[in-house]
Amino acid sequence: MILGAGLIGCGTLSAQQSNLGINLATALPMGDAGDGYDFGVGGGLSFDYYFNQQFDLGVEVQFINMPLKETDVSLAVIPIQLTGAYHADLTDILEFYGELGAGFFLLNLSAGELEDPGYFGASPRLGLAMDLTDRLFLDFNVNYTFIASEVEADASIDNFSASNLTYLGFNLGLLYTVGD
Repeated sequence: MILGAGLIGCGTLSAQQSNLGINLATALPMGDAGDGYDFGVGGGLSFDYYFNQQFDLGVEVQFINMPLKETDVSLAVIPIQLTGAYHADLTDILEFYGELGAGFFLLNLSAGELEDPGYFGASPRLGLAMDLTDRLFLDFNVNYTFIASEVEADASIDNFSASNLTYLGFNLGLLYTVGD
């Protein structure tokens, strides 16, 4: 947000375009979380405001469901993040970007309540966007998500945890430009 305020204050608003996005989101649990959770699937929505051709700030909300191994219990992860990205054109129709998302991650266990369901997390990512039309883009990105939770990692429901939950995400979606 500070970066956005600085860009506005410096008068660098030249692109004034926004993208709305919808995507299929997946999560491959890593580290200790990989011992307790199976591959997760979900979806997400995003909104990005471009300050110029290279920089944007946005907001992203996702829902990912990760089943606990060998149980019928699952963990719902709902990230609500602010994002900032840098874009670089590779060709006339292909763009590379690096993005950092950070925010609040809600966790919900299907078998009961968690003592503290909300945690801070971050999600750096690298992606490619390909022009399908002048306003529609195919978007693919890979992210590494870290959620700073406080309980022990264990796959059993009696000792359920989300201790520093980490996962590798693969997202595929569409972006639609609503301004220009």
